[in-house]
Amino acid sequence: MANLHKAKQILWKHGVLSWKLRPEQKKLRDLLESAPTDLAVFNICRRFGKSTTCVTFCAEQAIRRKQRILYATAFLTDLESFIQPIFEWCLADCPDSVKPVWRASKKEFQFPNGSVIKLIGIDKNSNSLRGNNIDILVVDEAGFVKNLGYLYKSVIIPATMKRKFKLIFPSTPPESPEHYWSAELLQKAKEKNTYVELTIDAISDLPAEERKRLLDEVGGEHSPTAQREFFCKIRVDATRAIAPSFGPQHVREFNPDYIHWQMFGDAGGIRDKTVFLEAGYDHDSGLVVFKNELVFAAGTPTSEIVAGYVERFGKVKTLILDAPGQLLVDYSSLGLPAALPAKDDFSAGLLLLNNAFHNNTAVINPACSLLIRTLEGALLTKNRTDYERTDALGHCDAVAAAIYALRSVDRVTDLRPKPNKELIFTTPTIPAHERQLKGLLYG
Repeated sequence: MANLHKAKQILWKHGVLSWKLRPEQKKLRDLLESAPTDLAVFNICRRFGKSTTCVTFCAEQAIRRKQRILYATAFLTDLESFIQPIFEWCLADCPDSVKPVWRASKKEFQFPNGSVIKLIGIDKNSNSLRGNNIDILVVDEAGFVKNLGYLYKSVIIPATMKRKFKLIFPSTPPESPEHYWSAELLQKAKEKNTYVELTIDAISDLPAEERKRLLDEVGGEHSPTAQREFFCKIRVDATRAIAPSFGPQHVREFNPDYIHWQMFGDAGGIRDKTVFLEAGYDHDSGLVVFKNELVFAAGTPTSEIVAGYVERFGKVKTLILDAPGQLLVDYSSLGLPAALPAKDDFSAGLLLLNNAFHNNTAVINPACSLLIRTLEGALLTKNRTDYERTDALGHCDAVAAAIYALRSVDRVTDLRPKPNKELIFTTPTIPAHERQLKGLLYG
């Protein structure tokens, strides 16, 4: 026993702590250490111990050489309830010669060699990610960090300038595939060969009966929750999906002739995207067809939007646009008059949208890429009274425009060629002598 204790003390002093981990966690930790690149993304199921692995790795690195390490979570409550206790567990048997001091006021572990591990709750103190030096950054449960795209591009990356660094983003899948973690970072890591996916079946000490219990509690192995939380599948949370009735069958090339095309838009102004959709009603199929879209980033000047619209679609099509009154005046003054759409409450619009796809009365051309992505990946807020904003999808402006189209599209105007009524509606006349002969023969 004494020899074991002595061996652990030696390993601590050399910053070797893999003996604290399960075999599958050791493999993950080895990847972190050996990865030559700057970015690692881990898509890992619940209860695997990804936080334990990352905490242990950070403690090792802090002991080996002086460096600045940031360990961040989406929420301060997670930091205090889960991450700090894991650090305390990890450091419990650390020898005094390398043991850090916890500075509660700064939320820092300060090591004797000058290394620092700073704990950050992003929801309360995202500015703590700023600075001129990051050697290692862990963003735990990164798939649940709001504005991750902004933080990554505007805060994290500038802090890595002229440094050898590692950015680690472990998470279970977020509730939407459009979150920056799954839509962008995951793909970057795949290209660098530093993406790891570990499901519930990778947990070596999980008994079969406990596995079954966990899966049964969330609706069974094939339920959306189980697939997301335990099998690392990136799925929309069905309880918050904007259009659960929408599917791949509603997307195809479909451009029939003789449609009265109209324009429908949602003006986002300074905060959100401005989106225009070209849509019309096909009398032969009874479908509302979405043909094209045009998207402008938030804050795009009105004059630039109007010029882009006219260049793409001209001025001849009717424009139905949801915008403040003054903005409608601005559009008109720039030569593009528009009318407000018919609107009702938020829930009624969602019902109209879902009924269209449930009843297969709408079809979307692949050119409408933002509309398709929004229908596939956007979420409602948790109280289901509004759309959740994201960097990629904005405030679901494409869906708002689609609802206006479904409600107001012209289903009356029929541009199909009219039949020749003389050929279709004329009753043939039988000469009098033929009528007399028929009377004699069949009288």
